[in-house]
Amino acid sequence: AKKPLRCLLEEAVRTVARSRHGVASRTMLPTSRLPQGRRARRRGLVPRVLLLSALIGAAASTQEGDGANLPSSAPLRVGVTRRAVESPCVGAKPGERIAVSYEARLYKSGAVIDSSIERGEEPFEFTVGAGQVLKGLDQGLLGICAGEARKLVVPSDLGYGARGAAGVEGGDTLVFDVTRHN
Repeated sequence: AKKPLRCLLEEAVRTVARSRHGVASRTMLPTSRLPQGRRARRRGLVPRVLLLSALIGAAASTQEGDGANLPSSAPLRVGVTRRAVESPCVGAKPGERIAVSYEARLYKSGAVIDSSIERGEEPFEFTVGAGQVLKGLDQGLLGICAGEARKLVVPSDLGYGARGAAGVEGGDTLVFDVTRHN
């Protein structure tokens, strides 16, 4: 038996609640669960359910600058924003010294908290995997190639944790835009 539309919507809302807490990652109703048949199409139920499902899914995902942090135990997010031009790429290995320029922002507000680029400094040098930088940077920059740019979303457990730091409250999620130079 098919579930009434009200039950489908309640299921979508429960899925949203789970996704806000890191349990579910997608908020879409399976097409097999949508109202079917000529009567449902004539009444416009199918497009309404699809639209509502998409709107709920969009509202459920936390995005940079939306005023919320990721859960402290969330995984590190690594995105490549520019690929290295040299081929073959030799990625950074633990113990290797690399030079990077970076900009660090708060995830919840987008406010810049540190930037080697704005200060006009020479690239920042450190040894990968040696604990000289935040754990999220050490992990997120493993394998980065010269000329490559990455965006790292660092949850607080891999950042400053519950203690925070200057300009960073305890539990803050950080976003780093990093480019490797050497």
